[in-house]
Parts: sequence; structure tokens; C-alpha cells
Amino acid sequence: MISRKTVKKKRIKKNGLNSNKPVPSVKLSDLLTVYQKICKESCYLPSPSVVRDLQKYITLNKFLVKFIMFPDADHQSYLLEPLIKSIRNVHYTFIKELYLWKIPLQHSHVATLALMLEKGDYKMTTLELEDCNIGAYSIARLSQSFQNHNLVNLVLDFNEFGDEGVEGLCNGLKGNSSIIKLSLNYCGVTDKSGKILGRTISSTAIREVYLDSNKLGPEGVRSLLEPFVEQSIIEVIERRQEKEKKEAEAAKLATERDAKSQQELLQEMKNATNNKENGRKSATSRSTYLPVGLRKKKKKRKKKVIPLPPGVGAWVSKLHIADNGLDLSLYHDTSAPLGIMMMLKNFIANSIYLTELNLDGNLIGDLGGLEIRDGLIMRKAAKLSQLKILIGVRMQTETLTKILKLSGRLQKKRRKIQKKKLI
Repeated sequence: MISRKTVKKKRIKKNGLNSNKPVPSVKLSDLLTVYQKICKESCYLPSPSVVRDLQKYITLNKFLVKFIMFPDADHQSYLLEPLIKSIRNVHYTFIKELYLWKIPLQHSHVATLALMLEKGDYKMTTLELEDCNIGAYSIARLSQSFQNHNLVNLVLDFNEFGDEGVEGLCNGLKGNSSIIKLSLNYCGVTDKSGKILGRTISSTAIREVYLDSNKLGPEGVRSLLEPFVEQSIIEVIERRQEKEKKEAEAAKLATERDAKSQQELLQEMKNATNNKENGRKSATSRSTYLPVGLRKKKKKRKKKVIPLPPGVGAWVSKLHIADNGLDLSLYHDTSAPLGIMMMLKNFIANSIYLTELNLDGNLIGDLGGLEIRDGLIMRKAAKLSQLKILIGVRMQTETLTKILKLSGRLQKKRRKIQKKKLI
């Protein structure tokens, strides 16, 4: 028989101060010490923002999951490699987000980061490398680490790696089922990358696409939109088939209900006749002689059905292609720009998952404006969710007013880096 003392000791051992769990302050103190040591040995200054955040969370006794590194006011730049080495030396697996703004990254630094991502211990969800001077070769190496990883948000803005870099990135993204957001603003992407981007996005789980201020042009936009438009048309066919199926089922149920109510009515009339012949008064209430369909029933509350997010496929919810040289006035033949805008109209009208569309800075003119207006009217008629849209104003006032009335307002987001005060 086990004594109470033994049970108490086992409970203390099991819950007892959780001795196996790392203490945040101790783990962060080790990381800070190793980081400063490696920086000193490498003759580089440690990043003040990283040191400040580490010291803050040591005081709070909480794990630091978001690491931010950017140049200081004197434009003093810092290196990423000492931080990555420190994280790996201490085996700090609590890092979830990494933000680098204007930190120059050589190929060796990118390779070091990729090696850390390839390790299954570091479950990073957000990687933002903004204006880090990353080349096409480095992007290809980094993308190789995305195959077996939990990365959800990937931001590579202001790195002008061009079409070659996009090709290397897309090769690494093939079949990826974790990345939801892909941002390639100001990356020097041209019309050559439209097709490979559309094909890659439609074969992954990417839902949010940001390609502002590139050089896709009309042909690049057409190639990018093709798989999305095809998927939206398939969605319409599936919705129509589902509606027809529900209507057929409802009609079948109504027929069965009517037949059943007639049988019940005949049976009740027969019973009433028998009761009258026997000289007995029927105690049956008046409502029982009514057909089943006319009797009052208690209303059941409808449960809200929340659609599950789709897996891998061409389901895009946010598409930002502002300032991409989509100038329809360049075409001498009106059939070419009309084809592009009809694709956009079908995408707007039919896509159930589309929530944001940014076309600002593109000269789509009156012709494009009319197609977008018609797409929004069709979307409203199909009872789909309201679309937030940002569009240029160079079109007829009546058309622009109608577009703004039918859509939600999409505001431009600007990131501001606030200086933190040292405590």
C-alpha cells in the first residue's frame, strides 16, 4: 500500500516547480551573454534593439519571441550572423518572428539563417527581410529552407532580385502548405514572372499576395490572374451544382411530406367516421385534422456555419498589384485591354474568398472602371461578401462613385518605426 508521503512526493516531482522547464530570465540571460561575447570576438557592435528587448524580457521573466533589428539614428548597421550563432549555441527555440529592416545580408548570412530554419527545433512563423540587399542567388538558397518549415508570413520587400530571384524563390515554394502571406513589393519583378508566380501561388497555400510597385505590366497581370480566374469560375459551377442539389432535396422532402400528410388526413377521417358510427364523441383536437404541413412547428435556431480555410490551391483573399504599369492606353487594339479587365471582372464577381484588391496607381481608365463596376454589381447579386478595393481616380465620376458605393474602403498602410526609450 502506497503511503500519503510517497503520493505527495510524486506530486511534487511531477508538478514540483517544473524543474525540467526552462526559466525565461535564465535562458534569456544566457542568450544575451553569448550574443555580446560573439559580437566582441567578431569585432562587431551588438544591435541596441536586440539588447534592449532581451534586457526588458529578462526583467519581465518572459520569453522573447519577436526579434527586431534595424540601423540606429547614426546609420550604424549591424550583422545578423552573431545573433543567429547565439540562438543556435544557446538552443533558444522560442523565437517565432524575425524582422530585419535595412540590414545588409551577404550570401553567407542568408545561408546561416537558412541552416537555422532547416532545423526542426526553431518554429519560426514570420520572416521579414526588408531592404536587406538580398541577391537572386541568396533568395534561391533561402527558399530551400521553406520545404519542411512552419513559416506563415514571408516579407521580402525592397530587395531588387528581379525575375531571376522570383524563379529561385518559386522553385523553393513548390508544394508549400504553410506560407499564407507573400510580399514582394519593390522587388523589380517584370511581366516574365507573372506566369511562374500565378502557377506557384495556385499550387501552394498562399492567400495574401503583395506585389506593389513592380513592373508586371498588362501581360504580367494577365498571366498572374489566369489561375485565379479559372478557380473562381469553378467555384461558381460548384455553387450552382450545390444549389440545384439542395433544391432537388427540398422538393423531394416536400413531396414526401405532402404524401405523408394526405395519408394521415385520410386515416384521421376514417377514425372519425368509426367513432361517429359507434356513437362516441371524438376528443380529437381540431389541429389533428389539419395536414402536417399546416401545423405549427417550433422554429429551430440556425447554426452559423463557418467555412474552413481551403488547403493548397488558387484561393487568393488579398491581391495587391498597385503601381505595376497596368496602363491600358498603351494598346492600340481595344480587345486586348478589354480581355484583361474582363478577367478582373470575373475574378471580382465570382471569387468567394477575395476580400481585398489594390489597383491604385494603374491607368485602367473608363473601360477598366466600367468592368470593375459590373463585377461588383454581379458580386452583390451573388450575395458574396463586400470587397475592399483601392483604385485610381482617373475615370468618369459616375463610375468611380458607383465603385466606391459598392465596395469597402481599403486604406494604405504605412509602417512607422518608433524609437524606444531606454529605461
